Amino acid sequence: MNHRYAHVLTPVRVGNLVLKNRLINSKSIPEGLQCQDPAGYMTEQTISFAANLARNGASIVTCSPGMFRVFKGRTFFTSPWDMEDRNIQANFRRMIERIHQYGAAANASTMCNVPNDVSISALPDRSIVPTEFSPGPESPFDMDGNLPPEITKAQIREFIDQFTLCAVRLKELGFDMINVYASYNASILAKSLSPIFNQRTDEYGGSLENRARLLMELLTSVKQACGKDFPIELQLSGYENIPGGYTQEDFVRYCKLFDEAELVDIIQIRAWSGDMTHASSYNCKKDYPTNLHFAELLKQERLHALVAPVGGFQDPDLIERFLAEGRTDLVAMGRAFICDPDYGKKLYEGRGEDVIACLRCDKCHSGICAVNPAIGIQPSLLNQDTPAQSAPKKVAVIGGGPAGLKAAAECAALGHRVTLYEKESFLGGQAHHADFMPDKWCMMDYKNSLIHACQKNGVQLLTGTAATPQMILDGNYDAVIAACGSEPKTGPVPGSTLPHVWKPFPVFGHEKELGEHIVVIGGAMIAVDTALYLCHTGHKVTLVTRNREVAYDNTSHSHFQFGEALEQEPNLTMIPRAQTLNITPQAVTVEITSGGAPDFAPPGMPGPKEPPMPETKEIREIPCDNVVFSAGRRPLVEECMAFAGLTPKFFIVGDANMLSGDPVQRHPGEVSKPKPDTTSHGIRHGVLTACAAARMI
Repeated sequence: MNHRYAHVLTPVRVGNLVLKNRLINSKSIPEGLQCQDPAGYMTEQTISFAANLARNGASIVTCSPGMFRVFKGRTFFTSPWDMEDRNIQANFRRMIERIHQYGAAANASTMCNVPNDVSISALPDRSIVPTEFSPGPESPFDMDGNLPPEITKAQIREFIDQFTLCAVRLKELGFDMINVYASYNASILAKSLSPIFNQRTDEYGGSLENRARLLMELLTSVKQACGKDFPIELQLSGYENIPGGYTQEDFVRYCKLFDEAELVDIIQIRAWSGDMTHASSYNCKKDYPTNLHFAELLKQERLHALVAPVGGFQDPDLIERFLAEGRTDLVAMGRAFICDPDYGKKLYEGRGEDVIACLRCDKCHSGICAVNPAIGIQPSLLNQDTPAQSAPKKVAVIGGGPAGLKAAAECAALGHRVTLYEKESFLGGQAHHADFMPDKWCMMDYKNSLIHACQKNGVQLLTGTAATPQMILDGNYDAVIAACGSEPKTGPVPGSTLPHVWKPFPVFGHEKELGEHIVVIGGAMIAVDTALYLCHTGHKVTLVTRNREVAYDNTSHSHFQFGEALEQEPNLTMIPRAQTLNITPQAVTVEITSGGAPDFAPPGMPGPKEPPMPETKEIREIPCDNVVFSAGRRPLVEECMAFAGLTPKFFIVGDANMLSGDPVQRHPGEVSKPKPDTTSHGIRHGVLTACAAARMI
């Protein structure tokens, strides 16, 4: 095949299936997608989303039906679907039919667990559970901080029998294969593999072979019941990445055991739950995505099963190279398909440069996407191109940040003649700082994809040009879309307007003008990015924040990961719970609070509870050469309003709209008001308002 993506598009056999290409969807339906109607049944949006993945290139579309049966009256896993309901079954049959219509395989994901009141083992010694283990659904503790009892052998047998019955039912329903979820330490299958969580002394614990026994027996039972040619995709974590957990060498041994027994057909490799941030943007390298290393290890073992790593695979040309070099057999993607449902279609057409980049912000875990307005809000945007609502118009866009670029690209795609004015010499607005941070390649790729879309659609991009009302009048425009954005606040702190106090973004590219010691005030993502950048450029940085934690405005996955990155940075000192009192040319004075409520296991979360400590306060003076003040942002509403009334139609989009709270131009269906300091939320809001404005011209 003489094609730009020949290896990506090469079919491959797995069991009784022939996959049409090497791109598989790791999870079809984002959490929180409008998947249920008021009666509890699957919506057309959900079915269309899955079908769209198949139509546009995914060779395997993974659905999430959950489990059929219960464990002594209690569900294995809380699923949104009652799979004994014939209407739900009919919904899935319709989804499977739509997936098959486009030549893809329908994969049933079965994330399974036993109830919270039983565990793989009783874990008699709490000290074996890492103190940094985050409380959540994977926590071994119940809501009262107690450890549940060990699951009995009889219960294990029942668990396997019920899982097997579920697999048989799913096959009868029409699914082509099944995904067995054994990763992230979020299921009893994952915990059984872990020397930390599995402390059993019988044949299901101890040696590596014994810890694999539960999963081995389950896979054997499913194969016997469903047939040797019915493919099983096993989802495993590459390692645990905690002291005492299983290693990458153990991971390879587990895979060899299952492969030699001919129990698995695809091994999908994921990160461990405590290391889920490894699959996020910050330390996921573009040219060496998360978990590719584990795929390479398995490829060296010449397994019969196909290898499919997931995490950070986005660039089509890099994916083609990885496959051509034999470093993996398949590539599993979730977020890339969510951001751009046409991902596969564009590869078939040889248009990899047109792929809409994913920010890897993890907002899809809450049912929205920062860059795809169709996710979580507007079903009408799925599966169709919205035609222009009127004859082509002449449109001016003021501002070249993400919202302005998106508005310009959308307007031009609808047939309008668009001119974009940007006062700076560069495009991208706040996203421009990603050019200075290699770890922010996702943001840079997304910014560049917006610029590419504008160029491809014929937008006239005028950089270094500050638009004026007279320019708009002279241009005889039909509509103005004002995307002036926002600017950092100076804050009410005495001394915050001194000459040596910088705003965050001007720092990037001007770090040589700063002294050796710098205080960064703020704890949101902008402050964190700035602090890390300054550390990496050789400065000694003290990060001061009023909050207990940093990067609090990001998702939980990235939140923990950023915290880890900050703790490991030798040039950085973090001072949480610190109120800035005063700034002088020589120092920053802060009031530091200690004690009070504990940080671990807050009310309503599982895990051991700790009593509050006495609260104390300390006044500290921090010497410094320069200060970076990052305390929120001010919407440039007045700057936008300078262009109001000059044209028949006028819109404010992006930060200025979001932060002003103006409901008039708000996108229909947008319920929650995003946090102004959250970059991904800001981008999402900008995308929504930009798309809405483009369709109203």
